[in-house]
Amino acid sequence: MKDPSAFSCSNQSWGRLLFVVEMAGARPKLDVSDLAMQLERQEGIREHLRGDAKAVLFPETTNICVKHACHPQIHALLKILLIKTVETPNRPQPPIHPLREQLALLYAKMSRPGDDKTVIEDSWFIRNFLGLVKMKTRKEKVSTAASLKMTWTSCMHVDNFHASPPS
Repeated sequence: MKDPSAFSCSNQSWGRLLFVVEMAGARPKLDVSDLAMQLERQEGIREHLRGDAKAVLFPETTNICVKHACHPQIHALLKILLIKTVETPNRPQPPIHPLREQLALLYAKMSRPGDDKTVIEDSWFIRNFLGLVKMKTRKEKVSTAASLKMTWTSCMHVDNFHASPPS
């Protein structure tokens, strides 16, 4: 790191800048270290991945919509991640690299050909589906889909889920 005197700001301003940078890195992260193990225990996910030799969590025909979020394997996955999200301050999205590692581990445990492309696509689908649920919750637009209604409604009422993060 460069010496603060090399910049055109006072030492007091430099100290504030360092404090802000340190605080930005202190945001809570969503712990996904046990995600592969939790997903492997879910019957809907296990049946889906073991039922077809080429099955993946998110087929090519998947769209980010309520209809597809109700598929048993996607709903089970969302439920696990939403519970983890609600239990974490500021409700962060799962970090992308640890999420990819857990998806690759899940595919390995299920003896599936989870290549890098599939793992990357699945990780982005997960983040997009979680964003969909958060957006609908924030707008208080609870789905009429029976399997998601309970999940979304419970997220709305857990610890001010749709409130803005503390400042």
